[in-house]
Amino acid sequence: MPIKFRCQNCRQFLGISRAQAGMIVDCPSCGRSLRVPNLDGSVESLPAPEMDLQDSSLAKALDELASIGDNNVSSDSPEPQPVSQPAEKMAVIEPVSQPKPIAIEAPLPAEPVAPPKSRLGKSASRELESLAGSSSGGAGIGRKDTNHEWLSARNVFLLCCGIGIAALGIGYVAGRIGGATHDSAEQPPGRSDAPQNDRQGDDPFTTTASTAAIRGRITYKTADGGSLPDSGARIIVLPTTHQGEAKLSVAGFRVADSMVDFRVATATLKELGGGVAIADDEGNYELSLEAAGLYRVLVLSHYQSRDTDEAVEPELAALLATYFDRPTQLLGRLRYESSEVRYKGDEPITWDHSFGRAD
Repeated sequence: MPIKFRCQNCRQFLGISRAQAGMIVDCPSCGRSLRVPNLDGSVESLPAPEMDLQDSSLAKALDELASIGDNNVSSDSPEPQPVSQPAEKMAVIEPVSQPKPIAIEAPLPAEPVAPPKSRLGKSASRELESLAGSSSGGAGIGRKDTNHEWLSARNVFLLCCGIGIAALGIGYVAGRIGGATHDSAEQPPGRSDAPQNDRQGDDPFTTTASTAAIRGRITYKTADGGSLPDSGARIIVLPTTHQGEAKLSVAGFRVADSMVDFRVATATLKELGGGVAIADDEGNYELSLEAAGLYRVLVLSHYQSRDTDEAVEPELAALLATYFDRPTQLLGRLRYESSEVRYKGDEPITWDHSFGRAD
């Protein structure tokens, strides 16, 4: 039975022969060196990098670095002579005569503006005159008294404000009544007033149910025979016919990749007519497709590993080679399941899978 462990750098689940216990190997996913655990489970630390001082190329490079600060100028070379600078001529600046002041004419006085004619009716004017007269002890509105004129202007202002506030109140009530009547006339029976969200949310694990083309649940069997959701598993759907010649990077499709790479991978694969999703905490997933057709579904487990000596199905290997630049790194050491489905474009397909117990 091989030794199974995770890479300390990229958390890729790895498996290696028991004969390699305690040895230093390179991770096939991130390429960094790591120590294989011993058979008892202990892991020794990596040795510090050593420098080979007997390496001739290294000694030559060190000599070149040491000679950078040396002065290569020989003692026999003549000393540089100072260069005489020509004497600069002093420019003579002639005095500038003071400008003559410009006479500015005084502005003409503004013509008095006639007050606007009152738009009030004769009855309102008489009432205002009577109010002004009563407040001034019987004096007429035309009396040149500043206090009386101010009282008259205040009354006109208050009267206009009252009329404006009443008009706004009537317009608001009428608008509310008319809007309620319009909504009740156009609203069909039984329709909810809640806003509909037709856009996919920020959750990367699912798409909206109205646009789902394939949905299902991914689980795996535990050592005691139980079943657990394979949360984090990647579900990749590829059209069986590849359009174009561009190949995709495997970054974002693997289990250990970041969510930023996953979003980029989702957008690029969507341009080719496919889709990718991540199983949520319950193992559920769903994704959308652009058109009906024949597709290949590939599921990469998050918790189950496989033996690297296991051969990949030739038909699947040929399809992955047309889509990805490094298809072997896409599968890695994880267990996978693949099959073809035909999406008719109207009803979503239910595609479930449960990975069996790992040996």
